[in-house]
Amino acid sequence: MTNREKGILESALFGVWVFAMLIFVIQIHFGIQLHELEQKVERLEMSQTQLRQAYTGLTVGKVVDKQEKDGKYTLTVSGYGNFLVSEKTYKEAILGTDMPEEIKERVEVKNGVGG
Repeated sequence: MTNREKGILESALFGVWVFAMLIFVIQIHFGIQLHELEQKVERLEMSQTQLRQAYTGLTVGKVVDKQEKDGKYTLTVSGYGNFLVSEKTYKEAILGTDMPEEIKERVEVKNGVGG
């Protein structure tokens, strides 16, 4: 092997080493970002749980939870349970407020109050 070939081989090996280090640094960078995002999600989930626990102790008839799954929207009303609601009602509902009119109408009819 000539000196020129050795130089080319060393340059190629150095290039491969630099490329491997670059990939390693990128993986560490994105790993750190992923870890930070996971921590943020965990904090948000914890705060939601705390909000639900705080609102559960409120007066009966308050919205204590909102969930959307597969295009179906549900609200949980303290003392009444879960209700399937329209997207508009779901978006307007705020945790801790009185149950929306859409739910009140259904509850009153069920209890014989609304006719």
